[in-house]
Amino acid sequence: MNGAEAVQSDLALTPVSEIMRETVLKVTPETPVTEIFSWFRKRGHTHLIVTDAGGSVLGVITSFDLLSAISPTIGIGSGRKYLSLDRLIKSNARVAGDLMAPVPVIMHGTEPLVRALEMMEHYRYPYTIITDQQGHLTGIVEFADIVKFLINKGHVLGGNTSP
Repeated sequence: MNGAEAVQSDLALTPVSEIMRETVLKVTPETPVTEIFSWFRKRGHTHLIVTDAGGSVLGVITSFDLLSAISPTIGIGSGRKYLSLDRLIKSNARVAGDLMAPVPVIMHGTEPLVRALEMMEHYRYPYTIITDQQGHLTGIVEFADIVKFLINKGHVLGGNTSP
């Protein structure tokens, strides 16, 4: 098996749950915007996952969504441009539910890493949210996690080096 085949094999045979991070920052739709700003300011995060009380994924809030809430003239929000009316609505956001955007990439933990990469590329999104079969949040996989996996498998940078 050549190098490219080995990479494809590892990506196809490894479920996303094997490399996902289980610690995910989440808020409920009722979380005040002031608290969300605090999360981003104090912890330097770029996104929060919005879930209901049972842990079902409802949406995501990115740093761009917060920028739209601060200044409705900013034309970036969750990787897409808002229409003027959308910006005006977002500027009156009071709780997480007002700010959240749909999560374009959600998958079950049993799906392979290759599928995660395909979905991230298709939606041009740097991470995928991992859920169980009932749709409850179980983790997150970012593009950097997949790169780390490939490095640890020896497929990138000469292999088996720790970042």
